[in-house]
Amino acid sequence: MTVVGIGNRCRHDDAVGLVVVRRLQGRFPLATSTVEGLDEPAGLFAAWDGAHGVWIIDAARCAAAPGTVFRFRADERPLPAQLIGPSTHTLSVADAVEIGRALGGLPRFVVVHAIVGRDFSRGEGLDPDVAAAARGVAATVRAEVARWAARYAAACTTATGHDA
Repeated sequence: MTVVGIGNRCRHDDAVGLVVVRRLQGRFPLATSTVEGLDEPAGLFAAWDGAHGVWIIDAARCAAAPGTVFRFRADERPLPAQLIGPSTHTLSVADAVEIGRALGGLPRFVVVHAIVGRDFSRGEGLDPDVAAAARGVAATVRAEVARWAARYAAACTTATGHDA
């Protein structure tokens, strides 16, 4: 399992994915890796290679209030077009997911947490509403990964008769 934070730490709220992953480092089962520092979603292909499940956290630009969190199962359906506004990235998370889907390279389980940002100008630090949302998403992702890891371990034990 892999948890990936997308963002640019030099563009205020665009760094929210990186902030969430930093909060989570070292807090997962051994089989889980965290990837921080992807400033381009094209890096997702390498990050999720070989992973059974991936959680992606990124900032979003849309009409919703800053700090609003959207959660999507991207393995089940494309990300909604209305959420995908102008991006600070060359390739959006939605583009990377759809390319992965078309090439048959998506992990079995892909969850995207998109946190609506307010300020994408140059500089550091998150808007208070975005920072609060980041704390909530970190707790949610930690719980989701733990549940998924337990189910995966149980399925492996049942299938093989041995511990995963």
